[in-house]
Amino acid sequence: NGEFDRCFGDPACLLGGVLIQPEPVLDLPLLLARRVAIDASGRIVVAGVGKKAEVAPHSLAAVRLLANGMVDASFGEDGHRLVNFGMVEEPFDSSSLYALAVQGDDVFLGGTARVSGGEHAAIAKLDAAGDLDPGFGGDGRVSFFYNDVYERHRVTDLVLQEDGKLLAAGVTEPNIDFDSPRDCGVARFHADGSPDTVFAFDGVFAADAGLGLEPARYDHCNALASRGNAIVLFGDREVTGSNYDTLQIRLDVDDLFADGFD
Repeated sequence: NGEFDRCFGDPACLLGGVLIQPEPVLDLPLLLARRVAIDASGRIVVAGVGKKAEVAPHSLAAVRLLANGMVDASFGEDGHRLVNFGMVEEPFDSSSLYALAVQGDDVFLGGTARVSGGEHAAIAKLDAAGDLDPGFGGDGRVSFFYNDVYERHRVTDLVLQEDGKLLAAGVTEPNIDFDSPRDCGVARFHADGSPDTVFAFDGVFAADAGLGLEPARYDHCNALASRGNAIVLFGDREVTGSNYDTLQIRLDVDDLFADGFD
């Protein structure tokens, strides 16, 4: 009825909320929540950015709560899991999370992994126990880039297709600054984390949504939808300085861009 469920996360039924305390419950000095989903067992998965110590690198982070809002201690390390990619030496080996998908009791985290001179798009898969699934990418982790033009790539959304393949949408840009050009990116993977090479260009694609006009300085895709053969990217596009339009790009299985869409 829209009222607070005051027993959620609070056995005394007084507050109606749960505070995931970094200390001492989860031994995390930093946890920034960015996404939430509910798994097949009704448990709540909260994902974001975390680290274990002030001098530690930022990592992809997931915390699982029971349906009553209490931390599920059977998940990962006392309820949480941090994932990094080990691409460069600490303390610069930091990762950041932007996307979350849940299939059954499996959890997929998407974001970035820092590499020397830039960032790779990154995806990690956790099993029902909160451990990295070695059946995905060999060690539960996959990193990639949408093209070989720009140095920075990130995943902003993840969607699982009906056939079990994993779609990732995101952004690619030069390693310069916030105002540098950006293009939308999309990639597709098999259930084992290998690229689906029949999709786009060996499984990845970056699109400047010029739409027959001058290339935009800024294309940003931050959401993704998929049904049947249709794949739609959503975001925004800079038309002129500080003026933006809503952006939609539709792809399909046979043709990179879907004919008849706009």
